[in-house]
Amino acid sequence: MTKAIPNSCMFEDVITMIRILELIPQHRWVTIAQIHEQLEAQGVKIHRRTLQRYLKTIRENPDVFPIKTNAVSKPYGFQWSAGGHGVHLPALGPQETLLLRLADEHLHYQMPAPVLTGLNSLFRDARRSTNINRSGYTSTWLRKIKVISPSMQFMPPQIRGAVFDAVTVALAGDRYLTVRYRDALDRQIEKIVEPLGLVQQDVRAWLVCADLEEEDEETAKATKTPVEHIPLHRIEVARVLEETFSRPKDFDLEDYTANADFNNAAGRPVKLEIVTDDMDLVKRLSDTPFNHSQKIDRADSVDGRPAWTVSAVVENSPLLDGWLTMNRASILDTTKTPARKCFAENQEPEEQTKPQILVKNRRVVEE
Repeated sequence: MTKAIPNSCMFEDVITMIRILELIPQHRWVTIAQIHEQLEAQGVKIHRRTLQRYLKTIRENPDVFPIKTNAVSKPYGFQWSAGGHGVHLPALGPQETLLLRLADEHLHYQMPAPVLTGLNSLFRDARRSTNINRSGYTSTWLRKIKVISPSMQFMPPQIRGAVFDAVTVALAGDRYLTVRYRDALDRQIEKIVEPLGLVQQDVRAWLVCADLEEEDEETAKATKTPVEHIPLHRIEVARVLEETFSRPKDFDLEDYTANADFNNAAGRPVKLEIVTDDMDLVKRLSDTPFNHSQKIDRADSVDGRPAWTVSAVVENSPLLDGWLTMNRASILDTTKTPARKCFAENQEPEEQTKPQILVKNRRVVEE
């Protein structure tokens, strides 16, 4: 006669199994030691042998748990197979399905496929839910919207999945990272860096990091932490180190992105003033201003027509020149004045070495 298992034990077994399955990723290997460490961090006390028995049960039931095992060498690694759904207990409702379908449609044109691997199971669930409920508003809604990019569309560069995994793991845990990449001159460079952030601009992504090779103890005390950004698609190999680091106290990602050159030749801040007689342009800038510094005032009328002056402190970059060129038919006059208050105390603006792109009487001119 088989002895009945107490309900409490069955419940604890189910909860433990779910916790273990939640810790198995879909696009990288995880070891028993790593799973055990994460369970301990969650307050789950479990012996290593007990954890091994759970994982043995998982391996022996691939029809229920589509988990791959890397048993080539020890320690063994585990990850969900490409067709596995992972652990998603709540069924997707109409709102969740719609949100995931929109993200699926939009992000696939913004990021390379390997980057989205971790979301693929959710995207598949959302597509399956849409196909089952073809008559529902979730399915019909997708045919009623269109996302239009304000800039030219380019194909995303290919980012190696293993590189993205290593970068995100190191970034999340403040761990040192060894990277090997090719710079703009196609020179191969290998170094150890402190990953500080990821920056996404259109289809390109950068790793923002502190370069340890550019810093020594003396300069570290006297100057700011040397920071650079490396295009993710140029990184050939990335390896996470066990050692952790303390994030530099003088680093702020918002400040860095506001002043760094991300392939747009970032320039000095200037006070931009635009004179326009186009009410539609004024309305658009009222709805979507340049930034919080923008002001719109009435100007002297032009040939009996009302006119306005729009002013804002902006970055003098090719993006700004392109915007002025596209809207030249609505602009009567523009001026760019160096925003001195944005410079450090007693620091004069750099001399202008390139011609300024301005619009005068609806024509683009260089001064």
